[in-house]
Amino acid sequence: MSKIIVSICGWCEADPSRTMFQYLGDRDDVDKLISGEQWLSLPEDDEQEVCRGDYILESVPSAFKYALGCEYDHVDVEVEREQFNREREASTIEGVIRQNTDNPL
Repeated sequence: MSKIIVSICGWCEADPSRTMFQYLGDRDDVDKLISGEQWLSLPEDDEQEVCRGDYILESVPSAFKYALGCEYDHVDVEVEREQFNREREASTIEGVIRQNTDNPL
C-alpha cells in the first residue's frame, strides 16, 4: 500500500472560540479540554497554578480549518510506495551483512 505524505510550511491565526486545548498534567481538578478563549485567560507561566504550558493544541488541522487568517508558504504532496520501502530496507540489511562478512574479526 502507498502512503500519502503531506509537508507544509505556514501559519494561521487560530479562532479562540473554535480552537481547543488538551490538558497534559495529572491534576484531576482541572478541565481536560478547554477552548482557546479559556486558554488565553490562563497565566502564561505559573508554578503554583495551571497555566498555558500545561495544555497543548488539540488539533492542528482544526486550527487551520477554522483559522481567521493563514498563509501557506509551501505545501507538497508525495506518494511513498510501500514496496519501495521494503526494497530499500532489504538492500540496507544486505549491505550490513555483506560489510560484516567482508571484514571478519
